[in-house]
Amino acid sequence: MNTKVLVALLVILAVLFVVGIGAGAGQDDGQAADLNPDFAETLGSLLVREQRLTTDDVDAASPSACRQQLQQGVFQIPTGVVCTLVIGDSSAARRALSLDLRQGVTAVAVLQPAAGSDSSFTIRHTLQGGDRQAEIQVFQEGGTLLVACLNSGATPACVIEAQ
Repeated sequence: MNTKVLVALLVILAVLFVVGIGAGAGQDDGQAADLNPDFAETLGSLLVREQRLTTDDVDAASPSACRQQLQQGVFQIPTGVVCTLVIGDSSAARRALSLDLRQGVTAVAVLQPAAGSDSSFTIRHTLQGGDRQAEIQVFQEGGTLLVACLNSGATPACVIEAQ
């Protein structure tokens, strides 16, 4: 390893150590340290490559219009209809899709793990009331994303912005 790189790494570690000691010394004994989660998220975003979910990631869509709606950035889903996107594996560690319910009362987004995946977790986001946004994280192995409109009554469809 280059000597200059090694010295630079040691200096960075020393600075982080001194900052950590200083932050700890400034705390009262009975008070918990105030850890900034934004720092951890920033560090995580540097370590994990994330990109937007696109139609190139979709292996199959049902109904077929769902693929085009993803590409346009707006899902228009009638009440009771489920938009199914089968998302293939990728070299990217994470792919993100932000959903925002613009019209309608209730919608749901469910991410199921890919067949043969090590994961057994199904993630469900309900879009309604004050919680009308969801951030979908699709990991490297892919999965199946189901988006459904659950309106009842006078609202015949959901309009969900997808970014």
